[in-house]
Amino acid sequence: MEVDSSRVGEVKWDRNNQIFADVLLAADEVQEGSPSGTQTPQPKVNDTPLSFTGIPVGPSAASSTLLTPHKPRKTILFPAHKAMLLRSEYFKTMFSSSFKEAQDHEYLQVVHVDCSPEVLKIVLDFLYTENVHIPIQHATDVLFAADMLFIEALKGKAATVISTVGMGDKNLADRTHVLEGEEIPVEEELINVYDVIHAAWLLKIQKLEEFCAKYLAFRLENYIDEEEFEELIVESAGRIEKRQETDSIELLDE
Repeated sequence: MEVDSSRVGEVKWDRNNQIFADVLLAADEVQEGSPSGTQTPQPKVNDTPLSFTGIPVGPSAASSTLLTPHKPRKTILFPAHKAMLLRSEYFKTMFSSSFKEAQDHEYLQVVHVDCSPEVLKIVLDFLYTENVHIPIQHATDVLFAADMLFIEALKGKAATVISTVGMGDKNLADRTHVLEGEEIPVEEELINVYDVIHAAWLLKIQKLEEFCAKYLAFRLENYIDEEEFEELIVESAGRIEKRQETDSIELLDE
């Protein structure tokens, strides 16, 4: 269901509904071109700000609070079943504790998940069927969502999608090179390798770290002159936990 974000608190779903749903999951649409510094009013459910039950997931968590002045932001509500959500350790803890989400009320409670509706749909597809398709453009966000929700199997699937597509014929990132004064556009960006390696470091996914190193090695001439690449090497050097007589830089070694 699509509603204005400011009116989420007005949604009333009776517990005796036709699909036997017993909870509503909410995800805010991310609007492009939103002016910085403009904040969305926090929607409330039963006078309680949704941010109290929010789940900060990945890069979209920061941008999802932006609002365009001309178009109300939309929130997508997904009727769901706690019995299926229990496959996530996060929801299992939430619904079996003294949290207010575990209490029965006349109307279904809204649990706000701070990721895009597309990512939340992928998470629900996995929890309900395990037969999930993860588009490459959403794979990094799915990584963060799966990590936050403690769904290791989905996290592994997202990592596999990134490494499989990245080692295919297509590049992960959009590269535009200048050759003899002419700009030669290459393939449209699917996902940025810098984002992938930072996600791998943050989430401690060795498989993705090795993939990024291999990806950069095969395309070194495309990246070696970039300022971001230099910053990445410096950051990798800073990750050395214990100084040795002969220091090494993890990314360069790989």
